Amino acid sequence: MTRAEILEAPGATRTNSLEFITDYTPGAYMVHDQLHIRGGHQVSWLVDGIPVPNTNIAANVGAQFDPKDIDVVEIQRGGQSPEYGDRTYGAFNVIPKSGFERDREAELVATYGSRHSTDSQLSFGDHSERFAWYASVSGTRSDIG
Repeated sequence: MTRAEILEAPGATRTNSLEFITDYTPGAYMVHDQLHIRGGHQVSWLVDGIPVPNTNIAANVGAQFDPKDIDVVEIQRGGQSPEYGDRTYGAFNVIPKSGFERDREAELVATYGSRHSTDSQLSFGDHSERFAWYASVSGTRSDIG
């Protein structure tokens, strides 16, 4: 799933949202703030192929990844090879933005909605022939709950 596909899905770029997963992955849904795939909530998250440790089976690691910072997500579900560990229902490899897609650029995304909710991000990126950098800061708030 590419950055363009994430941008097309309604609500998928919201911070703490996993709609970019549930909208495009058959059998994926959210229950009690946990991502379930094919009936189970045991999934593995990776960043550039490196597993993200998760020792709490009831915690949802996926919300740590801001969809606005993702370049590509590789989604695998079904029978997993042993390299993904004991989390057998799905594996998500997140490849973040690197800066190579930017040329001395900054981007401000600001939203405002009902109940004074906001979901904003400021990001910067640049590159040379051999080096790239990308940095972002996000903020979200709401009067709900």
